[in-house]
Amino acid sequence: MIQFLGTSQEWNEHFLNEPSQVGIFLQSFGWGEFQKSVGVNVFRFEEIHQKIQVFEYRLPLGQKYWYVPRVRMHQKVLYALHEEAKKHGVLFIRLEPTALVDASKFKTVAVNSRQPHQTSVIECNKSDEILLAGMHQKTRYNIRLAQKKGVTVELDYEGKEIGKFYSLLSETSERNEFKTFPRSYYEQQIKCNEAFLLHARVEGTIIASQLFWRFGDTLTYLHGASSNAHREVMAPYLI
Repeated sequence: MIQFLGTSQEWNEHFLNEPSQVGIFLQSFGWGEFQKSVGVNVFRFEEIHQKIQVFEYRLPLGQKYWYVPRVRMHQKVLYALHEEAKKHGVLFIRLEPTALVDASKFKTVAVNSRQPHQTSVIECNKSDEILLAGMHQKTRYNIRLAQKKGVTVELDYEGKEIGKFYSLLSETSERNEFKTFPRSYYEQQIKCNEAFLLHARVEGTIIASQLFWRFGDTLTYLHGASSNAHREVMAPYLI
């Protein structure tokens, strides 16, 4: 495999031409730069006209592994990636390709995916009426309830309320028993041009926030948080 030495535009154009844009932002140049900013080693390779972004993570005792998400992988590219990993002293490669590859020549272990097994794609150029009609009846009810209760939604491109977002995220993680990244992770993310926040307010107070990432014409919902208070107004549904 050879190291990619082209421009960010050349790199992104390759992935923007993929048939599916679901989760493809994980291979975007911007996402790689964000990962670098939080201490992850990032490699960009080319092999037989295919581009692959690889994330290197540390393990105990000086070991490391490679993570390769959301990429279509030619069989020959898989073999080349394996050889490249050996050169870098990598213990194992964790793959989440968009299509199945034959890994029978390697020792493999099935593990839980980092990325969601299922996701929904909403075409935002449709009217509100059509979008609402495609939702569950309870979802439509909750959206209209939030509007009736005076909930408003605002954009935050610069991350002015990142502190409030993280405070709400801490509440949500404690309530739903899941782990979060450190605050600096989200702060670095919002510094990227591709990321922004949406906040829901009621009576002037932010009670829900969500973080999105933009790549091409696709927005991906990454992180969501909501307050323990005012849960009855269904603010996250309106976002």
